[in-house]
Amino acid sequence: MSAYFQKKTLGALLLFAGLPHVTKRPIKVAAGLGVLPLGTVLARSTADADVLVVLAPGSTAAGDKIGTCTVSTGPDVVKDVFGPPRPSIPVAVLAEELDTGEEAEDEPLDATGICAHAVLAAGEVVWPDGITNEQKALAITRLDARSIVLVETV
Repeated sequence: MSAYFQKKTLGALLLFAGLPHVTKRPIKVAAGLGVLPLGTVLARSTADADVLVVLAPGSTAAGDKIGTCTVSTGPDVVKDVFGPPRPSIPVAVLAEELDTGEEAEDEPLDATGICAHAVLAAGEVVWPDGITNEQKALAITRLDARSIVLVETV
């Protein structure tokens, strides 16, 4: 008898969302990362702050900024300022499965990310291989600073 495995769904990951246009936002994800499952924790790329990559834990420097602020750079231009981009600081969780291909030279891909004001099922969040408990705890704290709260579900 064959086994059937149901695919993860956004409903299993996202337990509560604030305003839809605030919680789920369009994001750009770097190419060449392979298949990223729903719930993958993302961070800003050091090469391009507008492009997200898979969280790369490692830096736990005290100087890393975890808060956010918004600045206006013109009459209609508003952007978030996070300090220098660091791939060790999580800023979003992928809200869909995404095949980024194998070629890093390709253009970044459009996707949807959970970026703020959300409650997520902790068991559905996908962490990078090799992350330690200390690094995960720090990443959870940093997500919490963005109002992305992880809760254990039964």
